[in-house]
Amino acid sequence: MLPLEITVPSLRILQENGLAIEENDQMLLHELDALPEERLRALEHTRGQNKKVERAFQKHVRSQTFQEGDMVWKAILLFGPNDPKFGKWSPSWEGPFIVSAKTTGGAYGLMEPEGKESKTVINGKYLKQFYLSVWDLE
Repeated sequence: MLPLEITVPSLRILQENGLAIEENDQMLLHELDALPEERLRALEHTRGQNKKVERAFQKHVRSQTFQEGDMVWKAILLFGPNDPKFGKWSPSWEGPFIVSAKTTGGAYGLMEPEGKESKTVINGKYLKQFYLSVWDLE
């Protein structure tokens, strides 16, 4: 049944519900009065569901913050195919780099260990902490 059929007082609707035309009109007006309340209830339900989804997502997010002077690895963001020389064994991280500046919103300015400053900033999600290994100490 279409919504248009419900609002038009047809013989089919009246016989199906066993109502008179006046009773049908009164029921329709009552439903129209309750409609904003139902919409608000549905909106609150949707907001609650969105909060549940956000909490579930935030459980798995690990935020990392770096201070100026920290040594970090930078992700290699490939926009094309991998290096043909190494194929799927191409490195995923490059570095180490030194965090030279911290901006708002989780972006960081990087500097090479030799002192060459990078002109661009990179999002913190593309960085990970660099730890010195035995081979780096030599």
